[in-house]
Amino acid sequence: MEIKTNTALSWLKRLVKRKLITNLDGKRTYARVCVWAQEGAG
Repeated sequence: MEIKTNTALSWLKRLVKRKLITNLDGKRTYARVCVWAQEGAG
């Protein structure tokens, strides 16, 4: 079973919109966004 191209693109756009992944080069390179914040550090 294959995922249709339009479905995959809509999933990517949704993940970018929710800031769960980021588009690195404006083309086909995506990366997961992971930020850790520690309170009271420093």
